[in-house]
Amino acid sequence: MTIKAKHIFLGAALFTGMSFFSSCEDDRFVEQVNQVVQSSEQNGAIIPGKYIVRFKDNGSKEGLSYKKAKTDVRMEATAMLAAHSISSDVITETYGVAIRGFAANLTEAEVAALQTNPNI
Repeated sequence: MTIKAKHIFLGAALFTGMSFFSSCEDDRFVEQVNQVVQSSEQNGAIIPGKYIVRFKDNGSKEGLSYKKAKTDVRMEATAMLAAHSISSDVITETYGVAIRGFAANLTEAEVAALQTNPNI
């Protein structure tokens, strides 16, 4: 296939894909797109009440599967929050590979309590 034919084929494929998505009336798809656009507008912005809590490095966790690393972090986060009388329901995400920690919706008082924890 020549380069010109490849470009024509790629253009036709892109046009077909764009036509499909532009005619999509699924509200869930539109909502997902809106969420992506909103989150990209907030990149780097401070969002009140939303925090990433990073654990201090306490040894290598190499060799753990991604799922096991996230499970371990959730257990550690749950125990840490309970020690400060904070429900684990505030956890929105856990991180167990590049960093160890969790994302949570926290009040200022909860943040102040967690800042006293030596493992954070």
